Amino acid sequence: MKKKAQISFWKHYPIADQKAISLSNESLLFQEKFNCDFIKITPAGTWQAVCQGAKDESWENDNLGRRRITIPNIQTLNDWQKLPDLSISKPTLMQEMISSCNLIFKQNNTTPIFFTVFCPITQAIQMAGLETFLQHVEENPEMVLTGLAIITKNTLYIIEEYKKAGATGMFFVTQHMRHGALSPEIYRKFGESFNATCLNNCKNFAYTIFHIHGEDIYLTTDNLPSNCILHYESSVHNPTLEDLQKQYPHQIIMGIPATEMAACTTEETIKKAIIPYLEANKHTNMLFAGCVIPLDFSDELLLLWTKVARAI
Repeated sequence: MKKKAQISFWKHYPIADQKAISLSNESLLFQEKFNCDFIKITPAGTWQAVCQGAKDESWENDNLGRRRITIPNIQTLNDWQKLPDLSISKPTLMQEMISSCNLIFKQNNTTPIFFTVFCPITQAIQMAGLETFLQHVEENPEMVLTGLAIITKNTLYIIEEYKKAGATGMFFVTQHMRHGALSPEIYRKFGESFNATCLNNCKNFAYTIFHIHGEDIYLTTDNLPSNCILHYESSVHNPTLEDLQKQYPHQIIMGIPATEMAACTTEETIKKAIIPYLEANKHTNMLFAGCVIPLDFSDELLLLWTKVARAI
């Protein structure tokens, strides 16, 4: 008998994503509607940077539910040494995010719960801005590496707190493993080993998902554990799955672009769209979108996608 695909989708919950009760309620309602194979906790993408001192905006009606950093907290080289120890400062937003996981676990401890964290180099760029980050890399790389070590320690602390709160998986995000953001050489020196440290901390999970965000991506993924599944969006501007499989020894998921999903509105067109992805992802047997589902993507259409996918 053919094994059924594992299916999961997720959205942001702007405004609700600042408090444990509202974020957990929205996450559980989403799970009740769509019966995904795991519950993904999706905080605002800025949350870790904010916990370490940056300031962000309130949600400004971005269609994906994103927020922007408005005041970076790394402006001078010395700022890399001044980052807080989250195990001591225990910022309110961090406690809210961890508590949301525990609240979800108390309501649903049978479905795997995946928490979302951003990799250290992405957090660093959020806190400094890309231009300042690259300037500091040029001026004093050792100072930047010192800051990245602190950010990694904070990320490991967050991971451990999520584990205690009932999480059974991690959704680990990088936004800068792509040409046009950082060169592969810079990513290898300032990103690769810190990513490996975080992902190896979760090697006892059934699997973790390493989401490589954006277009024109490349891989710098040495020393990752075998349970780490790469996830990226299908695009004419991204490498093919076959090309990436030559570079990465473990499993890879190619996600469906939300624009492609929105264009398929009948059972027939959805099935026609899904089959190539299930065939491409046969080693993982997983079906995900390429990234977060837009806020204006209708529940009715997403339900139809899940219905068709589960019937194949």
